Amino acid sequence: MSEKRFLSVSDRFIADLEKVPLSVAHGEEPKIHLLIHGMRYLRLTNYPLESFEEGAEFIQSLTKFFCKSQNLTIVFAYAEVLSSLILPLASELTAEANHPLWVEATTQMYKKAHRLCYNSSTASQVAGSTARPAQNTVKSTIYNEGDSALILMTSALAVSSQDLFGETWFELIESNINRLKPKVETAMKTRYMTCISRLVWVYINRLPDTLNNTVKKLDRLFDLLFFGPNVSGRKQQWLTHDIELINSVAEIIRIVAFLHFNYVLDNVILKLLRGSFGGMSLENVSPEKLILVVKAYTLCLRDFKSGKKPEFPKEEIGNNETDEIICLASNKSIKALFEKNGNKIVSKVEQFDV
Repeated sequence: MSEKRFLSVSDRFIADLEKVPLSVAHGEEPKIHLLIHGMRYLRLTNYPLESFEEGAEFIQSLTKFFCKSQNLTIVFAYAEVLSSLILPLASELTAEANHPLWVEATTQMYKKAHRLCYNSSTASQVAGSTARPAQNTVKSTIYNEGDSALILMTSALAVSSQDLFGETWFELIESNINRLKPKVETAMKTRYMTCISRLVWVYINRLPDTLNNTVKKLDRLFDLLFFGPNVSGRKQQWLTHDIELINSVAEIIRIVAFLHFNYVLDNVILKLLRGSFGGMSLENVSPEKLILVVKAYTLCLRDFKSGKKPEFPKEEIGNNETDEIICLASNKSIKALFEKNGNKIVSKVEQFDV
C-alpha cells in the first residue's frame, strides 16, 4: 500500500507518533514499539524525485522523534526501524544523497547514533562484562545497544553525502576495532564485519579516490583486520570457525577484489594463506584462515568470471558450498579435518599457483 499511497500512509504514522510524549511510562512502551515497528514495511524510493522528497521528509520527521525520545527501548526501536528503512537505498542513491532534506536527516541520525554507541554498554561488554541489552518487545533477535547504534551509523553513512561518508567511514571502523578481541562474542564480531562490508562497498563503488589513496586505505583496513600487531599473533586470533563470521569477512575481501583483484590476491589472500601455516606440523595450522582463503578466493573467481559487481550487503551474508568445510572444521580436530577433507581444501589452494 505504501508504494502507491506512501504520503497518506506515512502521514498516519507521523500523526500517531506526534501524540507520544518524550518520556513514556514503562507499561506503555510495548504499544509504542508496535507502532514504530509497523513502519518497517514502508518502502522508500529514489525515483521519481517527488517520491524521494516525500520519503526524505518522512525520514526527517522520524529522525526528530528518534533524537528527542527519552525512553531507551523506544530510542533503539527507532534505531532499528530507521536502519531498515534507509538501507535498501544504499545501492541506488547517487545525486539524491546531496538533497538538503536528506543530508540534514542522515547527519542528525548519524550524530545521535554515534552518541548512543559510545554511551552504551558496548564498552563493558567488549571488556567481558554481561551488560543487559535493551529489551525489544517486537523482534525476537535482541541486539545489544552498541550493535543497534553501530548498525544505524553504518546505514546512515551508506546513504549519506560523499562529504559525510568520506570524513567518517574509516574512523567508524577504527573506533570499534576492540570488537575483534578473542573473547568478544562471535555474533558481535559478525555484525561488525557486516557493517565493515557495507562501508567498504560504498567506498569502493561510490566514493571517488585516487588509486594511491585507495591502496593506502585498503592497506590500513587489512592491517586492522588481519596483519597488524594487535591481531596477527596466535593469542590475538579473533577469527573462529563460525560460518556467518567467515562469510561476512569473505564478503569484505570479495567486494574489494572486484575492482582490485591483483591487489587482493597479492596483499590479502596470499598473505593469509602463508600466515595460516605456523610451521611444518599440522598442529600449528590455522584452519580458520585456510577456510577463509578458500571461501574468499572462490567468491572472487566467481565474480571475476561473471563480471557482475557484488551486491550491497543488505541482509546477512549467505552461505554457499564451502560452508560444509566450515561446519566440519568446527567439530573436528585439525588433524581429522585434513585427513577427511584435505582434498577439498588442497584442490582450492592449488589454484593459487604459489
